[in-house]
Amino acid sequence: MGIQQETLMESIKSKVKGALLRKSEKKKSYVKMDKSASVRVEIRSQEAHRQDPQGP
Repeated sequence: MGIQQETLMESIKSKVKGALLRKSEKKKSYVKMDKSASVRVEIRSQEAHRQDPQGP
């Protein structure tokens, strides 16, 4: 019975380590970027064009 417990513990340890590794990889793969000033200007420009009833 001692061998079965060791096998079970090793299995649980490997699953926990794998889950932790996958979790840390996900955090590193995504970096949220702030909008630059030029992007903000472009967004405002597009919004202004949408609100302009006469258009180009």
